[in-house]
This record gives sequence, C-alpha cells and structure tokens, in this order.
Amino acid sequence: MWYFVTVRVALARNVLRNPQRARILIEGFQWLRAHAWARLGGYIVMPDHFHLCLQPIGRHRLPEVMRILKGATARLINQQLERAGKFWQDGYWEHGVRNRHDFLSRLEYIHRNPVRAELCLDEADYPYSTAHPSCQDDIDWEALC
Repeated sequence: MWYFVTVRVALARNVLRNPQRARILIEGFQWLRAHAWARLGGYIVMPDHFHLCLQPIGRHRLPEVMRILKGATARLINQQLERAGKFWQDGYWEHGVRNRHDFLSRLEYIHRNPVRAELCLDEADYPYSTAHPSCQDDIDWEALC
C-alpha cells in the first residue's frame, strides 16, 4: 500500500530551510529506496515539515520505516546543529492512497506547497521537491497504482 505521510519539526522551527538540512532529509528518503525499505512516490521538504509518498517494501511496515527515517535524520540534523534532543514531533500523519487519482491529487498538493507558502513562483523551481528537475527521477513511477 502507498501512503502519504506528513512529519513536523518539534517546536515548529524553520530549520529545514537550510539547504544542508534539507539535503539530509532527501538523502534519507533516497536511502530508504536504495536499501529496499520503500518505493518513493514523491516528496517535499518545507521549512518546518515534510511530505513523503512511499510504499514500504517486503517485510517492512510503515511504522518501522518512519522510525528509521525520523531517527537517522534527527541524529544527523542535530549533529549539524550541534545540539541534542527531540527534533521531530511525535508520530506522523498518514493517508493510505486509494487509487491513481488520489495519488496524483496528493502529489500535486505537496508540489504546490512552496508556491502557496510564497517560497517560489513555480513548483519546479523549489529545490527540495520531486517537482524539481534534479529530483524527478526519485519517483518510482513504474510501481505506482
């Protein structure tokens, strides 16, 4: 099953606006894919949260995938910030994708996020998203519903 997931930074800090921290998160998404934990259906890293569409692979289940992703990225970002402690809010919001139309409408929603937040004029200009040309190959289109 495919899921759309949203995770927020604890204390609503805009720490993900920093390019190095956004890259840590994107590399975390790519690690899940490269190590056969999940297929990717799209993502966006906003200043205080991220949206991710993924499909756990094999024996991996969504709670385990999210625990690994949140734990690893929190450690790396906290190291970069020279701090310790909670980075992500507890839990995450999830939505099970019902069909291709549902997937495409949610992907459009997340890709339009930086335009709505006035971070860019066109979604393809936002560098931390699968709408950006440099990240479009991260979507596993052949595996989508």
